[in-house]
Amino acid sequence: MATRSSTAMLAVVVALCGGCVIVDGKLAADGSGTLEVTYRIPANSTEATERARFTSPHVTVKSVKMQPDRAIVQVAFDDATKLSTAEGLRALDVSRSRSGAEETLRVVITNPHPVDVRDEGREGPRVTLELPGPVADAKPQAFEVSGNRVIWRIKFADYVRNATTELVVRYTIPSSSSTMPQAG
Repeated sequence: MATRSSTAMLAVVVALCGGCVIVDGKLAADGSGTLEVTYRIPANSTEATERARFTSPHVTVKSVKMQPDRAIVQVAFDDATKLSTAEGLRALDVSRSRSGAEETLRVVITNPHPVDVRDEGREGPRVTLELPGPVADAKPQAFEVSGNRVIWRIKFADYVRNATTELVVRYTIPSSSSTMPQAG
């Protein structure tokens, strides 16, 4: 019998596999920020269950909009590296490191149930991040880089085949920031 937690995680994986996940995030220089996550939901989800899944001591839900087949959740967080403290974001491992005048943000998305698929053309998750400084580079190759913004479009087949998907962006730190982690 599946636990409530594993059922919720499976729902997130199914949503990602459906290619309907859209993440729009904004990171402040101190590591805080906001996310808007749009995803497919199971029929029995409610605003209360989704609000609970995206709430933790480090993540505060600002709004939940329920639609017939999806939810749009807006959250604020105090530390990007602690996003995974919310059940709905548990699949994320976020790290930040600083080297000189640049910071690197690394996001690893875990897929606990990789499967082999042949649907090469289908679009998967889309991740857009607005950073506190100009983007120097993004890996894997970003769909779009414009100033402080980077957009990745992850192919459905690539996401579901792999146990992890890694997104890395390096950007210039604003000169007024002194609260970034130092590389050590």
